[in-house]
Amino acid sequence: MSTGWSWDTIDREMDLMRLAALNHYWDRHPPLHLMVQSYLGIKPVSRSSASWQREADNTERDVQEFAEMFTAAGGLSA
Repeated sequence: MSTGWSWDTIDREMDLMRLAALNHYWDRHPPLHLMVQSYLGIKPVSRSSASWQREADNTERDVQEFAEMFTAAGGLSA
């Protein structure tokens, strides 16, 4: 998240050596948003992996439902 790169860019460009170098750099020079978060005492919100899975499942269902409604309204079918 600190790089501004898309997941696709990370998938294409990042390997373990580059990740280690990036983490080493961030250990010495943390991203500004993390320094501000620490300074203000903001704690990250903890979410369980089950919560992330439910959210992903809901998103997939929402997309499928939208596609069905779009097609029913005369939109192009996939």
